[in-house]
Amino acid sequence: MSFEGYYQMLCEKGHLTLADAYIKYEYDSCCANDGDCGCKFVWSNLVDDTSNDEVGKIELEVEHERRTVQCKHCHSVLVAEETRYKIPNK
Repeated sequence: MSFEGYYQMLCEKGHLTLADAYIKYEYDSCCANDGDCGCKFVWSNLVDDTSNDEVGKIELEVEHERRTVQCKHCHSVLVAEETRYKIPNK
């Protein structure tokens, strides 16, 4: 049986990225919500999903933030809700 898993990773702004355990190190900065945050990751957690039971998964506390964004296609201004997570204490 081979290992299956993923990393939960948070950048300094609290954006969540889930990365396959075998390609985590291809990620060096965050690109969240179809935008380019560009912040470095400051927290990660390995989740073992070999038996489909997500051993070690941490339930992250959610923070919501309203922000204004401009559509890349029609350039209209939208108010969007962006999900950010609190970075757990190490």
